[in-house]
Amino acid sequence: ATAGLLAERYVGVPVEAGLLAALVALVGWFRTRTVSPRAALGWPLVAVAAVAAVYQFIHRHGLAPHDISHLAQEHPQPVRLRGRLVEEPDRFRPPRFDPLLTVQRDAVSSAIVEVAEVETTAGWQAATGRVRLWVVGRLEEVHCGDEVEVVTLVGGG
Repeated sequence: ATAGLLAERYVGVPVEAGLLAALVALVGWFRTRTVSPRAALGWPLVAVAAVAAVYQFIHRHGLAPHDISHLAQEHPQPVRLRGRLVEEPDRFRPPRFDPLLTVQRDAVSSAIVEVAEVETTAGWQAATGRVRLWVVGRLEEVHCGDEVEVVTLVGGG
């Protein structure tokens, strides 16, 4: 499986090639399993690697056309979005004092928002995906399941 994941990541195995390789590996196993059982052991490994490459390809490239990740660029851009909190916000945690910092970090809270709409120049457009929302201070007024509208930075890395 690891070989398939690496092949897809660094070579780029298309879905058709991966499925064809898995099919050829299964046929190879079926034909060699009675003639040479030791040699037949390699074919299922090739099939698993091919299926792993296909899964990785679909996972990495199978995004909906209106997924929020399409808005992410190299540098963060402000985006207004509407969505719903999918988990209870992390409670306010003050950072530990760091004597090596001249300006200490602010305390932050975080939550995950399932995006429903994004504001564009053409108005509100349907969108999908999830974003992690980091807020300086406490998130006390919102809870899991609440509808929210936020302006946030999307992108960067």
